[in-house]
Amino acid sequence: MLSVKNLTIGGASTSANYYEEKDNYCFVGEEGTGWFGKGAERLGLTGTVDRNTFSQVLKGKLPDGTQLTFNKTGKNQYRPGYDLTFSAPKSVSVLALVEGNTAVLDAHKQAVVSALKEIENIRSIRTMPKGVT
Repeated sequence: MLSVKNLTIGGASTSANYYEEKDNYCFVGEEGTGWFGKGAERLGLTGTVDRNTFSQVLKGKLPDGTQLTFNKTGKNQYRPGYDLTFSAPKSVSVLALVEGNTAVLDAHKQAVVSALKEIENIRSIRTMPKGVT
């Protein structure tokens, strides 16, 4: 199952802290975080996600110095991103984690990677140089 949530500007620092928490149920050992996709590659974002870089990206400050802020009527309208949470059905979780069936866990991980690649292929972006779309 895929759940999608908008991240908010005011919550950028909070979001970075949330994803870094050691008790965050989303993480399984060292496999919990990692940069993904062509955009991350172009920005030199590889390997494990660190809190400072992640927090800066959520605030619209990219490693190459690009600022993604968009001010409208004095307010930053930049959208930091989306939280995509992939959840396996309980039966998959039980087989993978309780029974130790690593093939099921590997299949779920591959399904997530395939879904992320598809999302990356169909994504779109709107640019507004000088306020014009």
